[in-house]
Amino acid sequence: MSVYEQVRGYFWPKGSRPDMWMIVDCGRDKRLYSAVTYSGLEHECLFAGTLSIPLQRSSPYLVRLEMDDKSTIRLIEDGFGNSWGSFIRADVGIKTLRKHLRTMLRVQAPNGKYMLFRYWDPRVLRVYLPTCLPDEVHRFFGPMEQLWMEDAPLKRRFLRFIDRNGRLERLEVDIEVPAEIV
Repeated sequence: MSVYEQVRGYFWPKGSRPDMWMIVDCGRDKRLYSAVTYSGLEHECLFAGTLSIPLQRSSPYLVRLEMDDKSTIRLIEDGFGNSWGSFIRADVGIKTLRKHLRTMLRVQAPNGKYMLFRYWDPRVLRVYLPTCLPDEVHRFFGPMEQLWMEDAPLKRRFLRFIDRNGRLERLEVDIEVPAEIV
């Protein structure tokens, strides 16, 4: 069974609902920018303004996933184990979700300098979320109902996080990874 087939029921539990999103980190693989822009899936860059071509090609993009769509399947199948991004269940439009996600792009370091917060990277998000205080969890989630990401390399599972009134709930979903991916 493919990775997509294993998570399909978790990502779309009631059938075809248009509320599953992925933040795709185009900086992780040079093929991703084209995969996103030519996918036919609704998408927007998380960065604002006029971007240079190299920055466009390495930026994070919010992409609306569609159940059983070939581009969606490819992003899930090829991205698993490669930290291509994180998945979001949110029953809001792209403008609302993008606006919320943009509020978390910068963080202030102890020395006062601002830095880019690459929260969409599963290697960052799965470590960051458990450190959050209840008000931080609630603020981070905003309109998002669930966050999904791959677990640490070689663990072969997805992690799901939910905000339960500031209490972070975590679920582990083991994945059987086909031999060609390992």
